[in-house]
Amino acid sequence: MQTGRKQLTQIGHNDQHETPLMHPNKVQSCALFHSLQKENRLNTRAEIHLFFIETELQALAVSATVSKIQDCAFIIYSFNKHVSDKLLQRDIQSYYLDKECRGFINRIRKTRQYLKQISDSIPAQATDIHLYFPRIDQFYQNVIINHMRLMHTSHDLHFSLIPDGLLNVLEESCDHKRVASRKEKKRDFFLKLTPDIKYHYFDGCSIGADDDIFSNIYMWENIPTNYPAEKIRKLQIPAPVTAHKTDEIKVLIIGQRIIDIDNHDENTCHRISEKIQNYLKFIDASTIDYLPHPRSAHMELNNGFTTVTDNSFSAEELILNSDYSHIVGCCSTAMANAKVLNSELNVVSVGMEDFIREPDKQERLKNIFQALGITVL
Repeated sequence: MQTGRKQLTQIGHNDQHETPLMHPNKVQSCALFHSLQKENRLNTRAEIHLFFIETELQALAVSATVSKIQDCAFIIYSFNKHVSDKLLQRDIQSYYLDKECRGFINRIRKTRQYLKQISDSIPAQATDIHLYFPRIDQFYQNVIINHMRLMHTSHDLHFSLIPDGLLNVLEESCDHKRVASRKEKKRDFFLKLTPDIKYHYFDGCSIGADDDIFSNIYMWENIPTNYPAEKIRKLQIPAPVTAHKTDEIKVLIIGQRIIDIDNHDENTCHRISEKIQNYLKFIDASTIDYLPHPRSAHMELNNGFTTVTDNSFSAEELILNSDYSHIVGCCSTAMANAKVLNSELNVVSVGMEDFIREPDKQERLKNIFQALGITVL
């Protein structure tokens, strides 16, 4: 079988960095990130925007958010070295914040390092600071809130959420009161020894969407949520494009993290893979490629297909630069975005009932996919 993707420049990404640098190796420009590649007048603006991300999809959300803000001066902080390198390869500046460590003492040391890195990177002339998080239930992002409140009392601080994909569908707004787990109680005990590092406690939605600290919640317009309507700000995929026409059936299988997610194992992965195989028997595909999930070591849903090896930033960028006719997977956000990018694509969801166990969440996601024109088998 032939590959269904257009060849992109092959790039290595081994350079280490702690401050914004321009990567010497570049890939072709993509309209998805055009807003991040324009002039960034960071050192002349009193109002600045700080984005904290960890995934490719969150980087796409940053691009969409920046495009909505006139003359936006921004800084991107990435907790993922691979994502940070990918941004640099596209002439997009970022700070890599290293959080990787083991043990409480090392965690506190690393946390102090990147909190200082954040403060040191803020321009002296800034007076209004807008901070954007995908979620605040993770320690390394959560503690930034109280750090900014403690160290930047002379600044006007504003907090917002940016989308984190289908998690925003599966984790709904609610009025649940926080109940600390045993692990959290242990963490809270040790944090009493570190007055400069404080966790921001919140109730409601597990990722923090109900917290009063957030004045804006940015969400993809194609993915509805039940978050407070007065806070919702809709985002559009930055670059809908004209479809690449092809008379052949060319399939891209979208990999998804399944194993070790919500106690799923190889059996779940096998069931979904078998259902995908059964679907593929009914179409005469000239090409079947597989795109692995960037943060999975298990190559879920790859049943011997040709693995995509080019340097696309994300599934969305690969789809923009290819002529696939069919996008097939379980229930990845990339599938929803693929349909928005190109309404003529045949996007097929297989095995959703095997991955999402709760019937109400499964029905909610199924309705969203079908409303977008995605076939759910």
